[in-house]
Amino acid sequence: MAMISALGVNPTVYSNINFVINNDLDCCAWGGSFVYQNKLYGATWEPPWGQETGVYVHEMGHSLGLPHSGWKYFAYDSPWDDMSRGIAAQRVQCGSYRSANSSGGLNALYCTEPGGGYISAHKEALSWIPAANKVVVNSISTQTVTLEANSAPLGAAAKMIKICLPGLSCTGSTAHFLTVEARMKTAQYERGLPGEGVMIHDVVMNRRAVGSGDPCFFNTQSGWAMPFDATDSDYRAAPYCDSGGRTYPNYALFNAQYGVGGSVASALYGVQVDVLSKTSSSFSVKVTRTK
Repeated sequence: MAMISALGVNPTVYSNINFVINNDLDCCAWGGSFVYQNKLYGATWEPPWGQETGVYVHEMGHSLGLPHSGWKYFAYDSPWDDMSRGIAAQRVQCGSYRSANSSGGLNALYCTEPGGGYISAHKEALSWIPAANKVVVNSISTQTVTLEANSAPLGAAAKMIKICLPGLSCTGSTAHFLTVEARMKTAQYERGLPGEGVMIHDVVMNRRAVGSGDPCFFNTQSGWAMPFDATDSDYRAAPYCDSGGRTYPNYALFNAQYGVGGSVASALYGVQVDVLSKTSSSFSVKVTRTK
């Protein structure tokens, strides 16, 4: 920071700073924050292989305060969120470098077009979903909502259903609620998705770390949002930690979306979500809350 200040750059006019590194760090690229001269900055630290959109979309999310999502079956297991595994719409080789972690060996560089998008819970946390585009179910009712594709440009249509749960906070650091969103390949930023459908997440803002002691999780850096899985139990847990012979995308969260006719219900909270119909750019969803 002192070096760029000496070059005439005033860092105080920026809120986020990307540190572009000319060789490998320890193992990874990183996103988070740091303090310089009493100011908090969001930041990323990117080795050569991380200086492309597929990595920036994840690490910049961390620099804005977003955690991971998923961790249902294994670490980074959700292709439906670029803050988890994410997924590329396309990937090409775009260069090479002499890697310090490979004893100076020549490593290829790849550039990707992100195709997984951000989930609605994270968009809401960043205030990217205006109140006019959000349907909040906070009482006993039945509502039918047309949900527009998650990454389509904002207009008048609903982008998110937020289901408040009886007896639990729906806002703040201890909130617990459900989100419902439409995921479709018709819109840019989500063209890599493994399918189309309605995704439902159980969001616990103070969720405890997931995966400790389980070999399927190489770290416990889970976040707030855990996807519901329309095809539950199609992943072999420890000690196997594999698809059990199933082919992509027919296992784990790759086929977690709810299609037309799909339904999920919670007797505990008195909530049911039914997917009624689909158009080229939206899904019709009925939400029933009986408690």
